Amino acid sequence: MSIVDGYAWLKMLIDTSFASRFLVDCDGRIVFANSAAETLFGYSAGEFTGKRIDIIFSIEADQIVRPELDRPVRIMVGDDKEIIGRTKDGAELVLRVGITPIQTIAASFSSVTVFDITRYKHVEKELRFRGRQLEEVNNRLARFAYIASHDLQEPLRKIVSFSALMKTALSEEDDKTAIYAGDVVYGSALRARSLVEGLLEYCSDISAILKLEFLNVKDEIEQIEGDFSELIKETGAHIENKIQIDLKLRADKLQFTRMMYNFISNSIKFHKAGERPKITVSAYEGDGGIQLSVNDNGIGFEPRYAETIFEPFRRLQTVAQFPGNGIGLAAVKSICDRHGWGIHAESTPGRGATFRVSIPSAKG
Repeated sequence: MSIVDGYAWLKMLIDTSFASRFLVDCDGRIVFANSAAETLFGYSAGEFTGKRIDIIFSIEADQIVRPELDRPVRIMVGDDKEIIGRTKDGAELVLRVGITPIQTIAASFSSVTVFDITRYKHVEKELRFRGRQLEEVNNRLARFAYIASHDLQEPLRKIVSFSALMKTALSEEDDKTAIYAGDVVYGSALRARSLVEGLLEYCSDISAILKLEFLNVKDEIEQIEGDFSELIKETGAHIENKIQIDLKLRADKLQFTRMMYNFISNSIKFHKAGERPKITVSAYEGDGGIQLSVNDNGIGFEPRYAETIFEPFRRLQTVAQFPGNGIGLAAVKSICDRHGWGIHAESTPGRGATFRVSIPSAKG
């Protein structure tokens, strides 16, 4: 008969707990584990007996818990340091560990109570992530409001000024001036409408709650390519999808689609006159994660504008040359920032552009 068999009250103390509880001897070996502990860690009845308590901890966690088992004090471990546990099949758990010394006439034991806080840690992590998102959204909205209000001033100023001119011209029966003023007002109104649409579009991108899921990258690109079928026919564009079949990344589906849509749309729009747009979408997975790139043979841009192009309403060409509201790449930058991805652009005038997105690993 073992020492603990002579103390039925010890077994009862351990076994009747709703929490996962172990009785551990002074050598750190498990004398008894209750059914809650066996269920949590995936062991069958009696499998824990005789094993060292470190079987339920990662190496780093054991180095935190072990010193506390060697001193006869009641303590809770895991409030200020994360304790990582491991189940029989290798799954990780986040734990808090309570240690209570028990002294009998014959021997000393420790009652080790384990609380699984994995779900709470996930919730806490999610709340922190949402908090950072909200902070980033507020900062971007503040910057964007300033830029938008500044850019809207010009078309609105023209509308006011040339409306007055048109009114005067009409009163003087100066049809030529009235028609000219009307054309300017009309063009400025269209420009203002485009800016407002861009404002709404950008605000939607930076404020939408992310719904992360694992996406098959090649399939997503093929779907986006299908959306451009008519434009591809009109321009003779060729899109080469060089992404492996099984490559996956974790992202918000709508925002990932929007990012790739903007990349491909820009590559087709900014093609060289008389030359078919050629776009290559590629990705590979390395030690640090996924490297996604979009390369084209378009007009390119000066390297000094590699950061500027991601600012809202910043355009390197006039609206007359290439229509648009200057929001596309700003939206791309916002989407990347919100996902924790890196983005940068490389280009030389007349030799196309390459956009690279660095996506950290995420296991599914």
